Amino acid sequence: GKVQRSVKFHQQLEQLEVELKDQLKVNNELLGLLNNFKEKYSNNIKIFKNATHDLRHPDFSNVVIGVL
Repeated sequence: GKVQRSVKFHQQLEQLEVELKDQLKVNNELLGLLNNFKEKYSNNIKIFKNATHDLRHPDFSNVVIGVL
């Protein structure tokens, strides 16, 4: 009985390890996506800030075309 329980426990541990590794892989992929999104988003914010700053500038139409 004791040996069987020990074997079952080790099988459960191995299964848990597999699941955790899978979860880690998914988390890393999500983290990568999130970082890409943040980079793109921060660039958009910079462009927008520059554009709004240039609203008072005579060449504003060029800025809008550049953003689009």
